[in-house]
Amino acid sequence: MRSEKTTMNWNFYVFPLQMGHEDVMISSKLVSRVTELPYGVDPDYLPLKSEKVTTRMESEDRLKDDGIPWWWILIAILIGILLLSLIVFILWKVICYYP
Repeated sequence: MRSEKTTMNWNFYVFPLQMGHEDVMISSKLVSRVTELPYGVDPDYLPLKSEKVTTRMESEDRLKDDGIPWWWILIAILIGILLLSLIVFILWKVICYYP
């Protein structure tokens, strides 16, 4: 198993998008360098490694949905009433059959 020590520097930038003031781009950059290797190996031959990640954040207005349609709620209520009626009917038959 190989163990390494690394040094990391984080840079954090926020750039506004051209689309609107509420939308932003978040950009992160990671730079790492190996400072120690096992068995006395010199880590100077290893290059610096860097990664950049950009994330787009949208405003709440663009993520807002219209909600659940009224007919879905009506169907759910009707199915609930049907299931409750079926349970009551089955229990009524069981109690009447086995008093």
